[in-house]
Amino acid sequence: MTLTVGFIGLGTMGLPMARHIINRGFKLKLYARRAEVFESKAKELIELGATPCLRLGEVATDVEILITNVTGTDDVESVLIGPEGAMHSASPGTLFIDHSTIDPGRTMEIAQTLRGAGMDFVDAPVSGGVWASEEARLIVMQGGAPDSCERANQVIDCYAKAITRVGDAGHGQIAKLSNQIAQTITIEGVAECLTFAKSLGADPRAVFEAIKDGMGGSQMMSLMAPKMIEEDFGAGIEARLHAKDVGIALETAEAQQLRLPCLEFVASQFRAIMGQGLGIIVLVDDDSRCMPDPLQNAVQIIVVVIEAAAGGLDEGLGLGIGRRAHGGSSPRALLAARHLHLVQFGLPSVAFPQFGAEVHLVAQHVLCLRLNPALG
Repeated sequence: MTLTVGFIGLGTMGLPMARHIINRGFKLKLYARRAEVFESKAKELIELGATPCLRLGEVATDVEILITNVTGTDDVESVLIGPEGAMHSASPGTLFIDHSTIDPGRTMEIAQTLRGAGMDFVDAPVSGGVWASEEARLIVMQGGAPDSCERANQVIDCYAKAITRVGDAGHGQIAKLSNQIAQTITIEGVAECLTFAKSLGADPRAVFEAIKDGMGGSQMMSLMAPKMIEEDFGAGIEARLHAKDVGIALETAEAQQLRLPCLEFVASQFRAIMGQGLGIIVLVDDDSRCMPDPLQNAVQIIVVVIEAAAGGLDEGLGLGIGRRAHGGSSPRALLAARHLHLVQFGLPSVAFPQFGAEVHLVAQHVLCLRLNPALG
């Protein structure tokens, strides 16, 4: 019998994962808050046979497995066990798989709630980024009962390169936060070593070549050092996501009265990044050339939008700028998206005739600047 899988969270990571599932032959149901999602970025999946759902109860009905890949702990609790959560429409025996990176303790509580309703739960946060999601090479860290994890793997195998069961529910999140601690501290170390070398007059590129295969080298150094040397600050993972993960790790450590001084410093660095306005991606639609300096004007416009129309965004979250690419494929799927119909959380477009532009909230904490000569 072909399994039916429900999927909640069609972001830059979730969309490729959903595509791999349906390409493997599973029946697929997709949830989005707005119908426009199924007419734009998820249109391909609908054409392949996925069923669109606009209500959580709808996506949770008649599925054997339900997958979530959303942003934060509150989001997971809301869509799974909240008043309108999926568990209220799911059948006993349904397996819930959560790929989000969230609080381990509250993950255990979610698992307990679902088990109390006769359902199974596996927390399975992932590592590898958008590229690994596109290429089905994600690293998956699991928490859950052995039989539940084995059952989950028949679907997770569609988009994973490696799957490791760490322990019971919540332990996948512990592993993911451990990964984030090592990753973000390593990034800080790479930045400091290159700054040190350059400040003393050495060629940072030569220093990198000299040390990358030594004991100080790492996958993260090989990835980040060339970008730092070339001052390539193109958008990759959003700073707000690393800031979120580091914040969860730090809060979890503090709850255990555990002091992690390096993590504390990295957390302060992310707070500084956010404070400088580098936390939200702003997509710039370059189909027109009505602005002499669209990126500079984008900052002015988005500040106005947040002050005037986007009260739902966290105060002080920060702003970042990313130029939306044209056509083709890219590991930065968000920036490569050709269409603007990514709205899932709902904010009316705001027009700014003085700038010849309008702004849309296209995903949580992602704003799009659409250049429109007709407004000027």
